[in-house]
Amino acid sequence: MGSSAAEVATWVLKDYVKMFQLRNPQLYMIGAYIHLDEETSHLHLNFVPWVSGCKRGLETKTSLKAALATRGFASEGKGNTEWKQWAEAEKDDIALIMRRYGIDWKKKNMHNPHLSVLDYKKQERVKEVAALEEKLEGAQVVLELKEERIESLEKEIEDKHVSIRKEQSEAQKMLDDTRAETRKLQFEGTDLRLKNSELRLEYSENVDKLTDIRKEIEEDQKEADKWMMISDTAKWQT
Repeated sequence: MGSSAAEVATWVLKDYVKMFQLRNPQLYMIGAYIHLDEETSHLHLNFVPWVSGCKRGLETKTSLKAALATRGFASEGKGNTEWKQWAEAEKDDIALIMRRYGIDWKKKNMHNPHLSVLDYKKQERVKEVAALEEKLEGAQVVLELKEERIESLEKEIEDKHVSIRKEQSEAQKMLDDTRAETRKLQFEGTDLRLKNSELRLEYSENVDKLTDIRKEIEEDQKEADKWMMISDTAKWQT
């Protein structure tokens, strides 16, 4: 293919890639690679099929069959699987893009009568190998996504453990502070009880002293009254 034709092929493939995600929202595109270094310009497209709203297991799963079903493709047996129907629909889409650039896609007869039985079987074997390689590539992508999910979950678990350990440390500190404050209050309570006992003892001693003083005053008063009477009697006799 000449340089001009290669440029047109590149435009066609780029337009196809731009519209791919809009046509296939359930096929998450993770890579698109246009090869111009071979005899025929071509495109390698990597995507992950997914569906959401699943009733069993995870709500969101990777499933090519279910993803294609969202576009109305359903298997009708080996001769017309949902994958084959989808591939034919994609070919029709890229054929429309090609026509916009003035290119007509002439599809070859899949069952060439001039091929020998052996050559035909070889062709079919090549197709099977290509299909298996594509499945393996898709499985590898799914595996990598699962590994990334596992790593993400492990990080979430570790972060949760760190958070729990931090909360436990803070709770332990609060408990230790509360215990220390309780011991402090207990010491203060004991000290207050001792001081209260001392005050009661001092009060009791002061009450006893006051009682003794009152008795002494009463005795002195009696003695004074006695001498007063003697003095008054002596004056009267005189």
